[in-house]
Amino acid sequence: MGNNEKEKEKEKPNYIYAFNKIFTGSYLIYNLGNEMINFIKTDDNGSKFGNKRLVYINPYGERGKDAAKKTEYVLHVMETTYGDNNYYELIAISKVAQVLDKKTNTYINEPTFYDSKKLTGTINERSKYEKENVNFSGKFLGKVFDDSKAHLCSFIAEALYIPNQNTHFYFEKNNSEEVTQDLEKVHTKDNENDIFIINLGCNLTGSRNLCYSRDKDLTILDQIVKSEYKKEVVENTIELPKTDEQCLAVICDRTNLEDSTSNQIAYFLSRDKELLTNFIEMLNKHTDNTIEPNKEFKISREDNHIDILLQSDTDLIVIENKIDSHINGTKKSNKKKKDSQLSSYYNYAESFGINTHYYLLKPKYNSITKVELRNNYENGDKYSIIDYEDLYKAITKPNSYTNNNDPRKVFLYEQFVEGIKYVKSTKAEQMREIAYIRLKQRLDELGNKTSNS
Repeated sequence: MGNNEKEKEKEKPNYIYAFNKIFTGSYLIYNLGNEMINFIKTDDNGSKFGNKRLVYINPYGERGKDAAKKTEYVLHVMETTYGDNNYYELIAISKVAQVLDKKTNTYINEPTFYDSKKLTGTINERSKYEKENVNFSGKFLGKVFDDSKAHLCSFIAEALYIPNQNTHFYFEKNNSEEVTQDLEKVHTKDNENDIFIINLGCNLTGSRNLCYSRDKDLTILDQIVKSEYKKEVVENTIELPKTDEQCLAVICDRTNLEDSTSNQIAYFLSRDKELLTNFIEMLNKHTDNTIEPNKEFKISREDNHIDILLQSDTDLIVIENKIDSHINGTKKSNKKKKDSQLSSYYNYAESFGINTHYYLLKPKYNSITKVELRNNYENGDKYSIIDYEDLYKAITKPNSYTNNNDPRKVFLYEQFVEGIKYVKSTKAEQMREIAYIRLKQRLDELGNKTSNS
């Protein structure tokens, strides 16, 4: 065997880790995707497949003979952005269940009714699951996920794990010669988030929904599945949302529009004194220069292009709202730091001659950091970062909207709150929430009026 052939041999997949791309494409905007199977647990009804976690891999649940024998973990990943780059983020890990093969005295994947002779699922295959009462929330799983072209189950799972809250594993989209070997060496802190950016030898690029690990990936992948940065999902099943409807901002695809969100924030702050007080008290937790919350404030939009400007007789509050975008209006200068919209707003606000306060509002997935503001932008050190999580907590405290008998006011405010809740979530959480609503809608269509009340 020549050197080239040896190199090709080394590059062959080992199938131990499968990378399963989930929540992809526009199909999921209006349909229930079968990948939701990975996040549920079947009904505990005493059947062979009762109280089980299943694994579904895209596309159509297909797996080859090598994968059937060798796969030990399925890493569910989703395409996302962090900073100015695109990655695949680790959403969950399914540990494939193993059983002892008495003939060979080795552990093999626990068998399913998977028909390996067929590229897609068959009626006969699904009928076996139905006979075994493989149900979810009282309904046959094959009716909940009714794509007859797809296998219902690729593997049986022994356990399901998710990253800890505020922990993000980002896999590089392009396979690299320099494969990450030490998890802690790529561990960085971004505000309160634990960030890992990992290079792999396998190829996660393109339109492929599934790929497998290679030998040079095993060191880092073994560290991930054994790390303290993940936790097991121990609940019997998922907690379905209370409603089977999305909020208007999500339906209209307006959650990433900063102008729309800023308009709503300014509108409700100007309409409710209690809400404004809660908001000011939240800001005070992020600054040493205390703002008097009981003052009368004038609230403006786009005054000198400032997203939200609040002015009392003693204080001026500048709020720059960033959702998906970065710092704009940068200019070339002889200074070490860049002039930008931040310095423009600072110069304008300082001309008022009263106490000034500067904030940048953003969700966690926006990569702007305090260090970046301080080191790269003129007057950037004057801005405190406010997370959308903080805003969400402030607007969900009691106020006249939350204690109101006017159904229209209650509806409008709830829509505003749900929109902010969506923005504060990670991209993965956003897609998962949509998928959960789709699942609830499907159960309701089948006559199972699920309620968490």
